[in-house]
Amino acid sequence: MSVEQTLLKEVEDSKMWYDREKDDDHKRELASKNKSISNIDALHYFKGSSLAVLRQYEHALDSFDRALEINPKNDHYLYSKGVMLELLEKFEEAVSYYDKVLAINPNYSDASTRKQNVVNFLSSSGGRHYNSDGKVV
Repeated sequence: MSVEQTLLKEVEDSKMWYDREKDDDHKRELASKNKSISNIDALHYFKGSSLAVLRQYEHALDSFDRALEINPKNDHYLYSKGVMLELLEKFEEAVSYYDKVLAINPNYSDASTRKQNVVNFLSSSGGRHYNSDGKVV
């Protein structure tokens, strides 16, 4: 899958997750936590995904960071941050975010695949060598 296809898929996914976040159960949960603005994390996520499509990766990363400040255990937000870090060639940091995704959701196949691709790239690029967990050996 090309970078453009991946980013377009992210936008489509973010819209789907934004729509899901609008459901009544989620609104009740937010209200019970005394949050006056619901779905703000999803809005940051959607903004980040849109910026990523425009190849404004640094700005997209900022938006994903804002979403994660509000909802730090959302595997989709963590995954998107990992993708942005990868695109910005911050490979070791990207691996750490893919690890966070997989700790929350071990079945997140896109995170597993991207992590393995980055680890393979880092190992083949000379210098440091990485084990299958993405740790320097």
